[in-house]
Amino acid sequence: MKKIGKYEVVEKIGVGGFGEVYKAYDPFIKRHVAVKTCSSDDQEVRNRFFQEAEIAGNLHHRNITTVYDFGIQDTLPYLIQEYLSGEDLDHKIKRRDFLPAPEKLYYLLQISRGLAYAHSKGVIHRDIKPANIRILEDGTAKIMDFGIAKLAQQETGLTQTGMTLGTAAYLAPEQIRGDTVDHRTDVFSFGVLAYELMTYERPFQGEQISAVLYQILNHEPRPIRDMVTTASPEIVTVIHRCLHKEPAERFTDGSELLHELELVQRKGRTDRHRGDEERPAAAAATLISPAARRAAEVTPQSGIVQSRPAEVSGPTATTRQRGLDEIELTSVRQERKPPSMMPLRNPKGPPRSWSILRYVAMMAVLAAVALAVGLWMGSPDDRSAGETAEETGSQAGSEEPGSDTEPSTAPAGEGTEPTSDPASATQDPGQPTPAAGEVPGAETATPEEPPPPPEPEPGTLVVPKVEWTDAMTVQVGRRGRKRPLTRQLALPLKAGTYTVTFEVTGDYEATASMSVRIDEAQQRVLIVPIAEPGTLRVRALPGRPQAQILLDGELLGQSPTRRKIAPGEHRIQILPLSGESTGLDQQVNVYSGQETILTFDLEAGEIDDRVKSLDE
Repeated sequence: MKKIGKYEVVEKIGVGGFGEVYKAYDPFIKRHVAVKTCSSDDQEVRNRFFQEAEIAGNLHHRNITTVYDFGIQDTLPYLIQEYLSGEDLDHKIKRRDFLPAPEKLYYLLQISRGLAYAHSKGVIHRDIKPANIRILEDGTAKIMDFGIAKLAQQETGLTQTGMTLGTAAYLAPEQIRGDTVDHRTDVFSFGVLAYELMTYERPFQGEQISAVLYQILNHEPRPIRDMVTTASPEIVTVIHRCLHKEPAERFTDGSELLHELELVQRKGRTDRHRGDEERPAAAAATLISPAARRAAEVTPQSGIVQSRPAEVSGPTATTRQRGLDEIELTSVRQERKPPSMMPLRNPKGPPRSWSILRYVAMMAVLAAVALAVGLWMGSPDDRSAGETAEETGSQAGSEEPGSDTEPSTAPAGEGTEPTSDPASATQDPGQPTPAAGEVPGAETATPEEPPPPPEPEPGTLVVPKVEWTDAMTVQVGRRGRKRPLTRQLALPLKAGTYTVTFEVTGDYEATASMSVRIDEAQQRVLIVPIAEPGTLRVRALPGRPQAQILLDGELLGQSPTRRKIAPGEHRIQILPLSGESTGLDQQVNVYSGQETILTFDLEAGEIDDRVKSLDE
C-alpha cells in the first residue's frame, strides 16, 4: 500500500486490534502522521472504530493524542492522528528504567490531567494501561487508543452483558462483574498503572487470566512501601485509594485525582527544601573500583606483608589515592615456585643448567687460547737461524692442536725423564730457560680460574589487569615503554627504585604515579591507583527548562548531559539559559562504578539526586 487517501505511506509501525498502523506523510501540510486502519469485517468492530474516531476526534488536550481526520478508501476505514515519537510507558516499566520520584509523579500528573479533561467531556476511556501511554522525547505523556471508550450518557450497545474489555490486569472489579462503569473505573485502572510505575510490579498477578481476575476481586495488593521504602506516604495513600474495590471509596473522577496529586507534588517540594536546609554538607567519598578491590583480595601465603599506602602523585591523585595500597612479597627464593601468573619472561633469570654450559664454554675458550700461545712460542720463526722442524723433531711432552691429551704439569722427578735431545743444547739464548722437567716448545698449562660469582636474582613487579577499561597503560621508569593493562603483567627488574606511571585515556582521562622500590629476588604486586570513574547525569525534569551545567567551576555543557568523572564530592551549578529564574547550586557525591543522576526543576528551584545501582 503506497497511499491512503492523500497520505503517502512511509512504513508499517504496528498492528492493532482493528488492523494496521502506518507512518505516513501529508504532502500538503508537510508533516508526518499516523494512519490507523480497520481491516476487520466484523460489523461490531467496525462500529467501535467509528466510535473511536468520533470520541477522540472531539478531544483536544496536550495529554491526549490528537485526531486530524477520518476517511474510507475502498471500504477500508482509516483514522489520521498525530505521529508520536518516543516510546510507550510500558517499555520503561519492563526495562525497569531508573526514574526519580519527581519524574514518576510528573508522568502521573500528566495522565491525570488528560483523564480529567476526558471525564469533563463525558468520556470514559476504559482501557488505561502503560501500553496506552506514550512518553514523548520531551517528557510529555499522551493517552492513546480510545477504541473501547464510551460516553457516560450514552449506551452504545457495543458491549454485551458480562463482556469485559481491556487488559485483564488493569480491569476494575465492576468491569469484571459486568456492572455499570463510570469515571471511577478509569481511576482504578490509573491506580494499577501508578502502582506498577512505582514498584515495577503489578499489584494483581497470576499465570492465568482467571487467577488475575480473582486477585482483583478478592485480594489486596502488597503495600508499596514494602517494596519501595523511599516512596512518600502521600503518594502511597493516593494510589491505594485508587485501588479500592468499592467505587464509592475511590476518587470520583480525574479532576479530584489530579487535585490530590498536585497536593502531593507541593508537599514533596516543601519537604525537600526543608531537608536541604537541615542536611549537613556531605563528606568527600571515594570508592575503590571493583577491579582494584578484587586485586587487593590476595590469598594469604608465606612472605606476604601489607605495606603502607602507595605514594601517588599527579594532578588527579588527591581524589584517587585514598584506600589504595601496595602488596609486597618479600624474600622469594629461587627454589620457590613462581606465582600463578603468565610473566613476560622468566623473572628468576636463566636456569642453573645454562650456568654450567656457560662455565664449560669459558674453560674451552681459555684452553684454546693457551694452546695457541704455546704453538706460537715453539714456532720455527722464533728459533735460531738454520733450524728446521726436521732438525729438532718432535719434542717430548709437546701436543698437537686439537689433541685430547692434557699438557703435562708434573714437577721434575715425578713421572718425567731427562731429555738427551741435542736440540736442547743449542736453544736460542733469547728463549727463557725451561724449568726442570719442562719441555721447550710444549704448551704451558694455565691454572684453572674460579667460576664467576652468580648474578643477582632480579626482582619482579606484578601489575594486575584493569577490568573496567582497555585504555589504561603502565610505564616503569621515565623512558620505559607504555604497556596496556589488558592482562596481568609480571616485569623482571634489577634492584632499585622505579617511578611507575599509570595513565587512562579516552572519554575519561586520568594519570597517577608512584615510587616503587624493588630488591633482589623480591616480588611486588601493585594495586592500580586510578579508581574506576563514576557517571554523572544531569537532566531537567521532563517539560521543564534546560540549563547550563558547571562541574567544579568548569562548564560541562547544556543539559541533558552525561559524563564520566572522578569519584568523590563535586560542586554542581545549574544556570538558566535565560534570566527568568535563579540558578541552583549543590554538592553531590559521585561513586566509583555507579551512576549519579541529578534531576532539576529550575521553575520550582529544586534538585533531586539519586544513585543508580550497578544491577539496575
